[in-house]
Amino acid sequence: MSSSKDEVEIMLPQGKLIRIAGKDFVIKPFVIKNRLYFIRIVAEAVLGLVNDKKTLNILNIMDVMGEKIVDIYVIVLGEKKEWLEQNVTIKEETVIVDTILEVNDIDFLVERVKAIMGKVKKEKKD
Repeated sequence: MSSSKDEVEIMLPQGKLIRIAGKDFVIKPFVIKNRLYFIRIVAEAVLGLVNDKKTLNILNIMDVMGEKIVDIYVIVLGEKKEWLEQNVTIKEETVIVDTILEVNDIDFLVERVKAIMGKVKKEKKD
Protein backbone atom coordinates (compact mmCIF):
# COMPACT_ATOMS: atom_id res chain seq x y z
CA MET A 1 0.00 0.00 0.00
CA SER A 2 1.36 3.41 -0.91
CA SER A 3 1.49 6.33 1.43
CA SER A 4 -0.10 9.65 0.59
CA LYS A 5 3.40 11.04 -0.04
CA ASP A 6 3.98 8.38 -2.71
CA GLU A 7 0.64 9.24 -4.33
CA VAL A 8 1.51 12.94 -4.40
CA GLU A 9 4.90 12.11 -5.94
CA ILE A 10 3.18 10.15 -8.72
CA MET A 11 0.61 12.88 -9.36
CA LEU A 12 3.08 15.79 -9.11
CA PRO A 13 6.56 14.39 -9.71
CA GLN A 14 9.27 16.41 -8.02
CA GLY A 15 12.03 15.36 -10.38
CA LYS A 16 13.05 13.22 -13.30
CA LEU A 17 15.09 10.01 -13.18
CA ILE A 18 18.10 9.86 -15.50
CA ARG A 19 20.99 7.40 -15.82
CA ILE A 20 24.45 8.93 -16.03
CA ALA A 21 27.71 6.94 -16.11
CA GLY A 22 25.85 3.83 -14.96
CA LYS A 23 24.26 5.54 -11.96
CA ASP A 24 20.68 6.68 -11.44
CA PHE A 25 20.00 10.29 -10.47
CA VAL A 26 16.79 12.19 -9.86
CA ILE A 27 17.08 15.75 -11.09
CA LYS A 28 14.76 17.94 -9.08
CA PRO A 29 13.75 21.56 -9.51
CA PHE A 30 16.20 24.05 -8.03
CA VAL A 31 15.42 25.57 -4.69
CA ILE A 32 15.68 29.37 -4.61
CA LYS A 33 19.35 29.37 -3.57
CA ASN A 34 20.39 27.13 -6.49
CA ARG A 35 18.03 28.73 -9.01
CA LEU A 36 19.56 32.17 -8.43
CA TYR A 37 23.08 30.76 -8.84
CA PHE A 38 22.06 29.04 -12.09
CA ILE A 39 20.33 32.17 -13.44
CA ARG A 40 23.37 34.34 -12.63
CA ILE A 41 25.76 31.97 -14.41
CA VAL A 42 23.54 31.69 -17.50
CA ALA A 43 22.93 35.45 -17.58
CA GLU A 44 26.67 36.16 -17.47
CA ALA A 45 27.26 33.68 -20.29
CA VAL A 46 24.45 35.06 -22.46
CA LEU A 47 25.51 38.65 -21.85
CA GLY A 48 29.07 37.75 -22.84
CA LEU A 49 27.85 36.21 -26.08
CA VAL A 50 25.64 39.21 -26.84
CA ASN A 51 28.51 41.61 -26.17
CA ASP A 52 30.78 39.55 -28.46
CA LYS A 53 27.99 39.41 -31.08
CA LYS A 54 28.02 35.59 -31.10
CA THR A 55 25.06 33.32 -31.83
CA LEU A 56 22.94 32.43 -28.82
CA ASN A 57 22.69 28.64 -28.73
CA ILE A 58 23.19 26.02 -26.05
CA LEU A 59 26.68 25.04 -27.23
CA ASN A 60 27.98 28.62 -27.16
CA ILE A 61 26.36 29.24 -23.78
CA MET A 62 27.91 26.06 -22.32
CA ASP A 63 31.28 27.00 -23.81
CA VAL A 64 31.21 30.44 -22.19
CA MET A 65 30.01 28.98 -18.89
CA GLY A 66 33.06 26.73 -18.82
CA GLU A 67 33.91 25.30 -15.43
CA LYS A 68 30.89 26.92 -13.80
CA ILE A 69 28.55 24.49 -15.51
CA VAL A 70 30.27 21.57 -13.79
CA ASP A 71 29.58 23.33 -10.47
CA ILE A 72 25.89 23.27 -11.40
CA TYR A 73 26.11 19.53 -12.10
CA VAL A 74 27.68 19.03 -8.65
CA ILE A 75 24.65 20.71 -7.07
CA VAL A 76 22.11 18.93 -9.27
CA LEU A 77 23.56 15.42 -9.12
CA GLY A 78 25.18 15.51 -5.69
CA GLU A 79 28.42 14.02 -7.02
CA LYS A 80 31.96 15.30 -6.61
CA LYS A 81 33.36 17.44 -9.40
CA GLU A 82 36.23 15.01 -10.00
CA TRP A 83 33.83 12.09 -10.49
CA LEU A 84 31.74 14.08 -12.96
CA GLU A 85 34.78 15.22 -14.96
CA GLN A 86 36.07 11.64 -15.21
CA ASN A 87 32.81 9.79 -15.87
CA VAL A 88 30.22 11.93 -17.65
CA THR A 89 30.26 11.72 -21.45
CA ILE A 90 29.31 14.61 -23.72
CA LYS A 91 26.09 12.80 -24.66
CA GLU A 92 25.24 12.35 -20.98
CA GLU A 93 26.02 16.01 -20.36
CA THR A 94 23.36 17.01 -22.88
CA VAL A 95 20.89 14.75 -21.02
CA ILE A 96 21.76 16.54 -17.77
CA VAL A 97 21.31 19.99 -19.33
CA ASP A 98 18.05 19.04 -21.07
CA THR A 99 16.66 17.59 -17.84
CA ILE A 100 17.69 20.61 -15.76
CA LEU A 101 15.88 22.87 -18.21
CA GLU A 102 12.83 20.61 -18.30
CA VAL A 103 12.30 20.31 -14.53
CA ASN A 104 13.07 23.96 -13.81
CA ASP A 105 10.44 25.70 -15.96
CA ILE A 106 12.61 26.98 -18.80
CA ASP A 107 10.15 29.73 -19.72
CA PHE A 108 10.53 31.24 -16.26
CA LEU A 109 14.33 30.96 -16.45
CA VAL A 110 14.45 32.64 -19.86
CA GLU A 111 12.35 35.55 -18.60
CA ARG A 112 14.56 35.94 -15.52
CA VAL A 113 17.74 35.88 -17.62
CA LYS A 114 16.29 38.57 -19.90
CA ALA A 115 15.43 40.70 -16.87
CA ILE A 116 18.92 40.30 -15.41
CA MET A 117 20.52 41.10 -18.78
CA GLY A 118 18.45 44.28 -19.00
CA LYS A 119 19.62 45.37 -15.55
CA VAL A 120 23.26 44.58 -16.33
CA LYS A 121 23.13 46.51 -19.63
CA LYS A 122 21.53 49.46 -17.86
CA GLU A 123 24.23 49.44 -15.15
CA LYS A 124 26.97 49.34 -17.81
CA LYS A 125 25.52 52.47 -19.45
CA ASP A 126 25.38 54.38 -16.15
